[in-house]
Amino acid sequence: MPLESSRSVEAEADAGDAAAPPESESRRGRSRHPFVRIRHPGSFAAILNLGRGAARLVLLTTPDSPGGDAAIDVVRALLQRTSSTRLRAYVVFTPGASGTSRLEVLARLRLDDDPRMIVVWDEAGAVERAFGVHGPSAPVRPRLLLYAPAAPFVAGDSTATRVATVPAAAEARRALVEAFAADVARMLEPFGRRAPLPVTPDG
Repeated sequence: MPLESSRSVEAEADAGDAAAPPESESRRGRSRHPFVRIRHPGSFAAILNLGRGAARLVLLTTPDSPGGDAAIDVVRALLQRTSSTRLRAYVVFTPGASGTSRLEVLARLRLDDDPRMIVVWDEAGAVERAFGVHGPSAPVRPRLLLYAPAAPFVAGDSTATRVATVPAAAEARRALVEAFAADVARMLEPFGRRAPLPVTPDG
């Protein structure tokens, strides 16, 4: 499946879960990127596996996670390193201890966010259970994973190339960006890519 056409397929991959097509969020002017709501672990596996052929970043967070906004900035920084369509990012929000709503998640996004960033609203904690990294009673720091273009997704992180908890310190986050960016560059090398931009997340 051509990468250029798979974004619309991802948006429709789990029509039974999606509250509305992602394009409806764009029409209301909230964001440029797809927004998908899921309730079942298999839904996320299908969405991520449809992205095979691209390097895939997955950020697991809750709106009340310590450093959640800074973690999204890490994802933005990694996307800014290359314009390749063979890099995608999936930002997965679960409600967390405070029971956040979908609109509160959308409020954290920006109109200029990269359209390669796909926002997943995991309202039932399905992805949370698949990875086993977020508890229902207390927020934990966001977790970032990287999957190679050919890697399938299975429950847990066993097929991820790199897994890291997003640190609190700005200097440590910059180091995290460099480590993930180096892996992404190696993954994209066979496909050709533009020179990376010297971008790091704000402190």
